[in-house]
Amino acid sequence: MDRFNSGIAVIKKAGKYLKAKIEKCVRLKEDRYDIKIREDIESEKIIIENLRKIYPEDSFLSEERGIDGKNKNNLWIIDPLDGSLNFSRGIPHFCISIAYRGEEGKFGIVYDFLREEIFTGIERKGAYLNQKRINVSKINKIEESILSIGFMSGEDEIKYGLKILEEVTRKVKKN
Repeated sequence: MDRFNSGIAVIKKAGKYLKAKIEKCVRLKEDRYDIKIREDIESEKIIIENLRKIYPEDSFLSEERGIDGKNKNNLWIIDPLDGSLNFSRGIPHFCISIAYRGEEGKFGIVYDFLREEIFTGIERKGAYLNQKRINVSKINKIEESILSIGFMSGEDEIKYGLKILEEVTRKVKKN
């Protein structure tokens, strides 16, 4: 799984960059529900440019650039900084997410670079935290579940999210 190992190396490089920028965040644009910061764009650039050096024919679908490339056989999906608003405010709940679908199967990598936690999921091989196997909870009743939610940016998406939240909130434990 060369692409998997490349993904790990590249996500760590982007994490190192972001870790150094936490207190130096540059806001580019902000609206009612969302924020755009330079670090999001730079992290994406680090990830795509480094992967493209190794796999020039691969395609990329990323938050900031959209689709880049025409090779549907090898596609990288990138969120270079999930939790930009938290990052911009110094709230330590954000990560980098990369997924791959192609000739080498399917996998996902989520890197919490503050905690040095790398969550991975590999098709037909399972899920891992820092290379140690993890599993889903044994809880199988919604009444025993704990709910955590993040809202989307956009009025229609928020209304839809609130509708789901209202339905589920009545069924889960409170945090």
